[in-house]
Amino acid sequence: MDMKELSIIQQRLKAPKDQNNSYGNYKYRKASDILEAVKPLLAEANLSILLDDEVQVMEGKAFLIATATLVAEDGSKIASTRAFAQMDAHKGMSAEQATGAASSYARKYALCGLLAIDDSTDDPDSLRPADKPATQPAPQQPKTTAPQQPMRYSDILDAVRAAQTVAELTALWQQNATAIGQNTNLRDAFTRRKVEIQQDNA
Repeated sequence: MDMKELSIIQQRLKAPKDQNNSYGNYKYRKASDILEAVKPLLAEANLSILLDDEVQVMEGKAFLIATATLVAEDGSKIASTRAFAQMDAHKGMSAEQATGAASSYARKYALCGLLAIDDSTDDPDSLRPADKPATQPAPQQPKTTAPQQPMRYSDILDAVRAAQTVAELTALWQQNATAIGQNTNLRDAFTRRKVEIQQDNA
């Protein structure tokens, strides 16, 4: 079976960001939103999407890897994509809750890859300091990152832990890029906090 069916679904699929984060004032979508939007198109083409999770440990860190596979009526695989989320321990979350949050996040991005949904330009989950779109207005600097001069190590660490959005982390990184780039502990703290924020909003 060729890729024609997948191409048609990708062109017809509409999965708007209908979820609203009132704290960060932005729109986003969940994996469940994508699945609900694509189900009628799958039914028309007699296709199915299978979602599988697995956990892998790399360099001492646990990652949940989600695979989204488009399957034909006869069970043959047409295409598949994978995405991952780091499974750090989250304050206030049980192991089961942390696993569920990681699964939701990874599955969303596996589905985005499979169905050609582009979240790269305006989805807080995908923004990194190096690829923040130039056309977007600069995020307002939170109180914790207001100083214009580079901050001390302890102050940076406190600000990372207090950040509530990826935009806050981005602004903090830009103000202290040299100090963070030279300190492994600070870089790891940024990565952990970003994943926590992304999973909270997945």
